[in-house]
Amino acid sequence: MSKPVLNYFSICGRGEVARLIAAAGELEFTDNALAPAFDETGGWNQALNYKEKAGAMGFPGVLPLLEHDDLKLYQTTAIESYLAA
Repeated sequence: MSKPVLNYFSICGRGEVARLIAAAGELEFTDNALAPAFDETGGWNQALNYKEKAGAMGFPGVLPLLEHDDLKLYQTTAIESYLAA
């Protein structure tokens, strides 16, 4: 089985608890930390194409996204529960 991949910006925010759960449980995962998170106007960096990635999975254009083999999750609490199990 492959390692889970967490897609989130290179900031704390909604992805940080998932990162901490993985660290506390010594779970190896790929942290796809998208950077830079913000563009020159201070808004989310649209060049990262995160909305397209989420849309391709059939999800709303939000992060974090977790991919683990065929499983794909986008709700923060679902991601945290999955990593903690």
